[in-house]
Amino acid sequence: MDFLNEYNKDTKKMEGISTSAPGPRFWISTGNYIINKIISGKYKGGIGQGKMAALTGPSSAGKSFLGGNIIKAAQDMGCGVVIVDSENALDDPFMEAIGANPHDDYYVYRGVSTIQQGTAVVSSFLKSYRKHKETKPFLIVIDSLDAMITESAMSAYEDGIVKGDQGQQAKQLKTMLSPFMHEIKDLNVAMLCTKQVYKTQDPIEAKNPVTEWKLTEAIKYPFSQIMLVTPLMLRDDAPKKYEGIRLKVYG
Repeated sequence: MDFLNEYNKDTKKMEGISTSAPGPRFWISTGNYIINKIISGKYKGGIGQGKMAALTGPSSAGKSFLGGNIIKAAQDMGCGVVIVDSENALDDPFMEAIGANPHDDYYVYRGVSTIQQGTAVVSSFLKSYRKHKETKPFLIVIDSLDAMITESAMSAYEDGIVKGDQGQQAKQLKTMLSPFMHEIKDLNVAMLCTKQVYKTQDPIEAKNPVTEWKLTEAIKYPFSQIMLVTPLMLRDDAPKKYEGIRLKVYG
C-alpha cells in the first residue's frame, strides 16, 4: 500500500483534482414529482447539484414554460437564480404569470445574443461565486442554446450579409459548455439549458417517440440529465376546442 499512500498524498496536493465522488448535495425540483422521477430516479429529486441538465424538444413544445416552472420551484426551495436569456422568452411578466419572483434579491437576469456573451456572463458569475466562497444554492438557466449566435454571424449580420456558419455554432457551444461542466461540480450550483431537437431522417427511428427526435451530438455529452419534451393537445370534445397544457416528458 505504500505506493498508493504516496500517490494519494501527491494527488491531494494537486489543484483542481477531486479525490472523492459523492452524489449531489441537494436536488432542485422540476415542480413535478413525475418529471423528478424520470430524470433523477427520485420523486423528491430533480436537477442535481453540480450537474448540467438539458431541457430539449421541438419548437413550441413548452420548454420555456417548463423551464419557468423549474425556476419557480428553485425559488420556492430557497435557491438563487441566474437567467441567461437569448430568446427574450423569460421576461418579467411571463415569470410573474408562472409564479416566479423576478424581483427577488437573488434573481439575476442577463439578456445575451452571442455565444461569447453567454460564456462571459456565466463564467463571471461562477468566478465571483468561487472567489467569495458563496454557499447559497443557485440554478443557472440558459434559454436557449439555439438562439445564441457566433460572433462571426453577428458581424456578418451587421454588414448586411447572410451566410452559413459551417457548423461553428455547434462547435462553439460545445467549447462553452465543457468548462461549465467542470466548474460547477464542487459548487452549490446546478445548470439547466434549453435546446431544440430535429426530426430524424431514419424511417425506423421515426417510429419511436424518443428516437424520432435528435439532439446535436457535439452538444449532448456535457449533460448528466436530458429531458425530451413533446406537446400533447387537450381537446374539449363538446366545442371541439383545444385548450390547456399537457406535456410528455422522456428521460
